[in-house]
Amino acid sequence: MSCRRYDLSNIFNYYPSCASFVAPTATNLPFASPAAAYPSSVTAMTGGCGCKNGDIGIFNQNAASTTALSNAPILVGQQAVSGGEISYNATNGVYTVNSGGTYLFAWNLLVSGGTVTDSVRSTVITLENGGGGTVYATSGAVSSSIGTEAFPAAESLTGFALVKAEAGSTFALYNRSGDTVTLVAAAGATATPSFAGTVTAVKIS
Repeated sequence: MSCRRYDLSNIFNYYPSCASFVAPTATNLPFASPAAAYPSSVTAMTGGCGCKNGDIGIFNQNAASTTALSNAPILVGQQAVSGGEISYNATNGVYTVNSGGTYLFAWNLLVSGGTVTDSVRSTVITLENGGGGTVYATSGAVSSSIGTEAFPAAESLTGFALVKAEAGSTFALYNRSGDTVTLVAAAGATATPSFAGTVTAVKIS
């Protein structure tokens, strides 16, 4: 089914979602004062499903456990939803901005491992430019475990960054823990798929 919409923006400044949309009838028209002129036909969207905020970002999910070497990118490679403003390379973990603007990056990773200094084990993840070196945001966790060589159990690391980027700019999440870390898959009930991490990047202006 092609994506279609009613353009009611002149009344409500709102674009409905790309899901099925019930045509206005005499019984379900929203109230408007003064009386509003409702559309009598639908028009096909351009550029795919181009509803508001519908083609501006990317959402990736990692369902299985995976490792990241020290100072290497974190790969969240199972692409779930993608948008034309950002593209993702699952081989090297690099996100590329396809048009200039302000972007919000957000991530939630179940990470185990990290640096060891006497009794302290920690994990550190950063958002940097695609080649590394320019840090935009950092998230981390510290676990104390005296008298054992074991790394801590998986920590949930959540981070976000708001960045202004030009077309062609690249970004990646890096493991800056000083040691290999693992994205640890967690699963719930039988019907619940496993989850190791998500990354969302969206253009907001």
